[in-house]
Amino acid sequence: MRFMHIADVHLGAAPDHGYVWSKDRGRELWETFRQCIADAKEKKVDLLLIAGDLFHRQPEPRELKEVNYLFSTLENTAVVLMAGNHDYLAPGSPYRGYPWNENVVCMFSRECERVRLPELKTEIYGFSYYEQEIPLPLYDNIAVKKMIILKFSLRTEAMRGISRSTVRSSLRRDLTTSRLDTSTGRRCLSATWPCMREPWSRLTARISGRTAI
Repeated sequence: MRFMHIADVHLGAAPDHGYVWSKDRGRELWETFRQCIADAKEKKVDLLLIAGDLFHRQPEPRELKEVNYLFSTLENTAVVLMAGNHDYLAPGSPYRGYPWNENVVCMFSRECERVRLPELKTEIYGFSYYEQEIPLPLYDNIAVKKMIILKFSLRTEAMRGISRSTVRSSLRRDLTTSRLDTSTGRRCLSATWPCMREPWSRLTARISGRTAI
C-alpha cells in the first residue's frame, strides 16, 4: 500500500501580511496543495491522510468546492480528513454537512474514532478539533490496535534455514500475552508467548496491542 500524509497546509493564509509578496505566498500555498494532489495521482497513492489544518481558518464554501474537486480527481485514492485547531469545527462551520465526494472520509468526531478501510486492510484512528484549544489530554489513554498478519511456513524460501526454536525465541522476546480471537480462529498475541498450538507449517497470528476503542 502507498499512502501520503500531509498536515498544516493552511490554505487561505496570507503569510507576511502587509508585504507586497503576501498575495503571491497565499497563491503558492494553493499551488503546493494542487501539486500534492497531482503527485498522489501520478504515484497511484492508495490513501491520502490529511491530519488537520488543511485551512488556516474557517474554510469558505467556494474553497471546499475547489478542494472537493481536487479530491475527486483521485479516482483510486481514499482521502481521510480531520479538522485541526485552525480550521476547527466551529458552530456553523462550512465543514459541517458538506457533500464530499464518495472517496472522502471525514473524521469529524470530538472523541477518538476508528475508520476501517477493508479494501486497504487498514484502520485509522483520530478525532477533530471543535475549539482552538483542547486542554484535556485526550491522547493519553489511547492505545491503537495493531493489525499485523504474520504467516510462517517451513516450506517457504523466506523461512529456509531458520529453525523453529529461533523463531519461537524471537516471539517470546517480543510478545507477552496470547488469546484466541473467536471471530477469526486466529491466535492473538501481544506480550508473553505461552505456547503455540496451531500447526507450525502454517501459523497465522494477529498481533494485537491494548485497545481502548
